[in-house]
Amino acid sequence: IPSQLEIYKEAARVVRNTVPNYSYVSDFVQGARRSPLGNFVSFPAEIIRTSTNIMEEGMKNVRGTNEFLLKHKLNPQLFAREGYEKLAGFAATTAVLPVAVYQGAKALYGISEDTVKAIREMVAPWSVDSTLLPYINEDGSYGYVDFSHGSFYDTVTNPVQAVLNGVNANQDQPLVTGLAEGMFRAIGRLVDPFVSESIWMGVAMDIFGRGGVTRRGTRIFNERDTLGNQVWASIKHAAYTMSPGSLPQMKRLYAATMGETIKGQSYEIPKELMGFFGFRGVDIDPPRTLDFRIQDFNRDKRAERNLIYQGTLTGDPVKDNDRIVEQFIKANMQHLETMSKIKRTVDAAKVLGMRDREIRELFEERGQETLYKKYL
Repeated sequence: IPSQLEIYKEAARVVRNTVPNYSYVSDFVQGARRSPLGNFVSFPAEIIRTSTNIMEEGMKNVRGTNEFLLKHKLNPQLFAREGYEKLAGFAATTAVLPVAVYQGAKALYGISEDTVKAIREMVAPWSVDSTLLPYINEDGSYGYVDFSHGSFYDTVTNPVQAVLNGVNANQDQPLVTGLAEGMFRAIGRLVDPFVSESIWMGVAMDIFGRGGVTRRGTRIFNERDTLGNQVWASIKHAAYTMSPGSLPQMKRLYAATMGETIKGQSYEIPKELMGFFGFRGVDIDPPRTLDFRIQDFNRDKRAERNLIYQGTLTGDPVKDNDRIVEQFIKANMQHLETMSKIKRTVDAAKVLGMRDREIRELFEERGQETLYKKYL
């Protein structure tokens, strides 16, 4: 029979292996926190470690292979019930709960699966592969809550969500294509905290490395502005980016309280308060999103034209006769992807309530009236 001290040590071992604790992160993770790469690496690292240990502990108890029981010649099935409960609880938290909450939100507002797909086309890039909880506002417009943002175990469940989204987004292509794209995005999101630019490194790259443009394409300052204004804009960008996470939330809450707007966007107090718990509601604005997507289309179209003659307009003869043909094919493949993206956005805007006249006017304002009439 084990002594009380041995029982305490075994309990401490289980807690140490199954409860996240930043003191137990590996040397690699500790090094990543000091490097120019990696953001908040300890949290996902601990979630991955403890998730694996929870399943391992549960399986050992169910199979009767718990080393503590075997060492002291106790009944190997003594912790079998606890093992089943551990596995069931972990499965409910990681697999059942997100699906149940998602289906509950859909049923509560009577939202169809097609509408959810349309909402997903309109969300911010960082929410594309998240578990979204859709809702309908009083005026009939749509919105969503990024459930993954507040879910502790999203680190281990999101890869599955990303693969499913990749398949759904490529329904007109072979299954392997969607599966591969989903897996690529899943791996990217999983390793992003470990290999992406750290916050301070990202700020330095925005200002000095990318010429005043962020990684997401947002311009910080006008390169033709005075040096003083460029420096001031850079300082404001650095201060805002490296500020505590709650500062932007406080600004939105203040704007909601005072009835003010930020960059033309109004906010509501209840939604901003929920943001402090990781479940902030985000309203979908189809006209604004579509306008940005049309601008992206125009930019991508110019880039695709440049792909055809890339590296050939140097004044020297082109030695490879097939080079321009290959680059032409490559540019057209990229253009197909661009057309598919704008088509999906237009279809999503229609599902979410935009009329043909409103959509056509947006395309006319951006000089793409013919595109909409002929192809969309």
